[in-house]
Amino acid sequence: MAALHPDLNFIALDFYNKGCIKTCKRVDKSGLANVRVLRAEARSFIDSCIPASALRKVIINCPDPWPKLRHRKRRLVNSGFATYLSRFMGTEADFYFATDFVDYGLDVAEFMDVQPEYINQLAPDTFRHALAGYPVSKYMRRFLDLGQPIYYVHYRKS
Repeated sequence: MAALHPDLNFIALDFYNKGCIKTCKRVDKSGLANVRVLRAEARSFIDSCIPASALRKVIINCPDPWPKLRHRKRRLVNSGFATYLSRFMGTEADFYFATDFVDYGLDVAEFMDVQPEYINQLAPDTFRHALAGYPVSKYMRRFLDLGQPIYYVHYRKS
């Protein structure tokens, strides 16, 4: 995504060292100067470092789905997070979400569709299994090769 939008600066957040190291290697290999990689919890980082209405895009790729029912409250993306995030997104800012986990994809598509501060960019659909111009990550490719679909959600802050 950073290669497609060299005019934008990207902050890649991951809670785990392994994810950060892999991302750093890919950024270095690609020669991208518009990406910074940080090991941080998303809400803490946003609260500390992002001014209100500053974000032009939020792209969340395959976050931990916490598949067990009793762990789902740990998921990063939920309706409360979408409401919280809207304070930091500028008008017309894009929100992208992608997951290989069916239940997570359907949940996000459902609650985003009733968020009053967001407009569905895929209408009449609430999700798609392909999104033109959206790069497929190595992780996504692995699931696609196994025949598992990716769930893409795209909304814009009104």
